[in-house]
Amino acid sequence: MKEFRLIKEGQASVQYGPMFLVVTVYDIHGPNTPLALEGVKKGTQVFDQVARYKQVIFQNICEVKESPDYPDVVNHMIQSVARLDDPTFTPMAAVAGCIADKVADFLVEKGGQKVIVDNGGDIAIRLGNNESIVVGIRTALVSHRIRCKVTLFKSDRIGGVATSGLGGHSFTKGIATASTVFAENAGYADAAATFIGNKTNIEDPAIERRPAEQINLLTDIPGHLVTYRVGTLSREKSLQALQNGLEAAEFLRTRSIIQDALIAIHEDIFMTEGLRERIIYC
Repeated sequence: MKEFRLIKEGQASVQYGPMFLVVTVYDIHGPNTPLALEGVKKGTQVFDQVARYKQVIFQNICEVKESPDYPDVVNHMIQSVARLDDPTFTPMAAVAGCIADKVADFLVEKGGQKVIVDNGGDIAIRLGNNESIVVGIRTALVSHRIRCKVTLFKSDRIGGVATSGLGGHSFTKGIATASTVFAENAGYADAAATFIGNKTNIEDPAIERRPAEQINLLTDIPGHLVTYRVGTLSREKSLQALQNGLEAAEFLRTRSIIQDALIAIHEDIFMTEGLRERIIYC
């Protein structure tokens, strides 16, 4: 069942199965409500395209390649994950971000000058000349508190912001409460956020892991151990996990896969140097 809702002028949402999409659109005249409503409808169409290719996108990334026979969104998922060169991933690691990208690109083609497509926290951003956006960052996905913020401009060439970690909509193998990535588009950011979050992985009796299929029978990574619960850890262990995540972020940044990243375990935060220079704490 599709539940469309107009939130305010220029902003609409849709709840469709597991997808909750919020679309915000401005054109040269200001908020564009008809275009925002078109955007959420487009989101359901892209979601349906993805669903029809479940047998493809649930395959290990080593076993699937882009094809002209696939919809653009499916090829975008494959490309976004293949860039990581991690054989444990499937294209599903980028699904939310890639759907957001396709909706955002559609709205720009329709005349949107400032477009924000938020797909469950994986956000596609398209800014016209002289446009900017302030992005709030949570350091724990289970909290609504915005801990810090950063202003993005068109010249930054950041088209996607995504967050992974404990309490998110997808599994993680690490212990970060938030791994937020800034990248060229939302698909790249989505896959990279999962990759970095996974790397905040340490061994400790306080960390409980379970096979993914024991938590969700429909998972795309059966047989993989994922983090189920984290008890009390020493600060030394938490900082080591954060350092592991930061090293993964720097690895992706030097390969031009991402621009910046922030990794948090509750109140402790590590981030790449470029982000450190422009972040504002709330």
